Amino acid sequence: RDSFVLRTDDGDLCVGIMKMYFHSGLSDYVLFRDWVPCTNSRYMGFFFFIVFLGVATNFVKGLRARLEQHWARQAMLVPPPAPAEGKQNAISTFAWHFFPTNKTHFQQNLIRAVFTAATVILDYALMLISMTFNVGFFFAVVLGYALGSLLFAHTSHPVPQPRPQRASAVDSEEGPAAGGPAGESPSQEPMIAAHPMGSSSACCNDYPG
Repeated sequence: RDSFVLRTDDGDLCVGIMKMYFHSGLSDYVLFRDWVPCTNSRYMGFFFFIVFLGVATNFVKGLRARLEQHWARQAMLVPPPAPAEGKQNAISTFAWHFFPTNKTHFQQNLIRAVFTAATVILDYALMLISMTFNVGFFFAVVLGYALGSLLFAHTSHPVPQPRPQRASAVDSEEGPAAGGPAGESPSQEPMIAAHPMGSSSACCNDYPG
């Protein structure tokens, strides 16, 4: 046996043996002194718990990514400055600051700090588990990260959003060619990606008449 039971006044204690090479067995400590598999059923329980941790850390990272994207959309939806104030306000709105400058920035950074602490705890715990060199536990870590990526990897890519300013500029350039007034603004927000060939005016200019 590569593990043994130590009888103490508080009850039986399963004691493991650390091996610094890849191996199989039930003798490895999993983060804490009392967390030694010892039996096949406990080993399977640890295996699925490690897989869950790998999925959980990807979920937390995906949740933070979506939250960051939500904050970015809110920043982009800030009403434009008044024409009288013009460019100066637009620059000051997106000014670069090294430290938080208002309550909103501080609250967002506080949430980021919580997410950072959670992901560091989970990632380093999984790293320490893989350093037991137990083959089953090692592949449980790999499987957990793989399943987490399968479920939540898309959250790192922001959802495409229309760009009203750029679309307006394109419409103003193509307006005369399409036969519409040059200064007329569209009745609804344009979506450049709505047609696979670009805007409707661009697709129809290839046909004579």
